[in-house]
Amino acid sequence: MAVSSKSHMAAASAVLDLDAVPGKLVLVDVEQRIIAANQRFAARVGLSLEALRGQPVADFLADSDAALLRQRLTDLRALPQRMMVPFDASLRTPDGRDFDVTCSLAPRHDAAGALIGASVLFVDCTVRKSAERAQEEYTHSLEQLYCDLEQRTNELSAAYADLHEARVRTAAAEELARVEQMKTAFIDVAAHELRTPVTLLTGVLDCLQREGEETVREHLTQSAQRSARRLSSVLNMALKLLAADRPELTGRFQAHSLRQLLTDAASDVAPFVELRGLQLRSEVPTDLPPVEMDISMMRDALINLLMNAIKFTPDGGEITLRAGLSEDQQSAWFTVTDTGLGIDDDDRPYIFERFFASFDTRHHSSGSFEFNTRGPGFGLALVRKFVLLHGGQVTVQTAAGAGSTFTVTWPRTQQMRQQGADEPGVLPC
Repeated sequence: MAVSSKSHMAAASAVLDLDAVPGKLVLVDVEQRIIAANQRFAARVGLSLEALRGQPVADFLADSDAALLRQRLTDLRALPQRMMVPFDASLRTPDGRDFDVTCSLAPRHDAAGALIGASVLFVDCTVRKSAERAQEEYTHSLEQLYCDLEQRTNELSAAYADLHEARVRTAAAEELARVEQMKTAFIDVAAHELRTPVTLLTGVLDCLQREGEETVREHLTQSAQRSARRLSSVLNMALKLLAADRPELTGRFQAHSLRQLLTDAASDVAPFVELRGLQLRSEVPTDLPPVEMDISMMRDALINLLMNAIKFTPDGGEITLRAGLSEDQQSAWFTVTDTGLGIDDDDRPYIFERFFASFDTRHHSSGSFEFNTRGPGFGLALVRKFVLLHGGQVTVQTAAGAGSTFTVTWPRTQQMRQQGADEPGVLPC
């Protein structure tokens, strides 16, 4: 390095009160060697300030992190006006101890604007990294429990099918009921075991967010919270699907505005529509009479259909909501139409089955609104179950690459629903 650069750096470090800076601060020259450091850095690595001078700053990081730091400093030299994105690293002391830190770089210039080195700030992130590792362990446990749940459910479904056939041949109704009871009890217990670690993880991360100071720590903590809440959302969906299977569930049917149902649902998904750059249009008459429904069930069904449309419609696409009454005024309906990917012919017969997302598992993801991601396969199964409880049906018109239209139809009143149940017709869904 040129003598002038060293003198500029030495002068800059003399002017700056390095110990007033929070965190562990190091000033390096263009050769990536330490010019100055604050007492926090010296104390952490166990060396005096004099002993630190002239040492390569990358020598104080673990091997892979050291290579990344050297590359970032080299990039900074090529692009002296650029601020480097912070990254996580392990700060290594001469006696071999490692500490979790977040590393931030910023260029330093002389009075003429020439690059003379960089400042390297190490901020302790031990608490955050511990929380992230705990989150990873919890997530792994949850994924394993979910796989076990799916495997056991598949096994029980196969047993259910075998026993159902046996009942037709041998009238083994009692055994069939026992297996169904075992399935329900198993899912109840498994759901509880899944909910507990999610609740604990969310609580820990909430506490971490309140105590954190660094912007980076807060950002990553919020990301961890979103992940935990996503897992909680999956569990809540599974519990709703379980509750819908119970014969005692009949719904709370009251007269509600169909237009308001669509307006509220559109408002709920508006943030995701905006993030994806989609257009959500609503074409609903203003003079629709009230319709009897369980508002909670029907709102869940509509939001599930809307979230599916959001996930499978490319950025900039359109989603259209429509609603109305049948020509004989006996039934109410709404549709969700998108300009998305459509549904493959191979997948179409199974889309309303629980746990079915697609035969193509490459797009499986825990994302809630990102394009072309698939969840655990609860949503459409729940839509179908809730619509069935209304005495209605849900149908789909779709073609691969040409979008989809889901239509939900149900009797306007419970009296009409009872009349329809006594008349033969096409099976719903």
